[in-house]
Amino acid sequence: MAKIVFIQNLWFECLGTMYLSAELKAHGHDCEVLIGRNAADVLDSIEKYALT
Repeated sequence: MAKIVFIQNLWFECLGTMYLSAELKAHGHDCEVLIGRNAADVLDSIEKYALT
């Protein structure tokens, strides 16, 4: 099982990201979508996700 993080800077749902996440989850992978302007904005969330 892989842990996958999608980082996007848009504050609305992107269909491509949603489709990829759904397909990966259907095959047993763990996915998360984080929204922020840059990686520094979501760094804390990435670290927490990596530890779970």
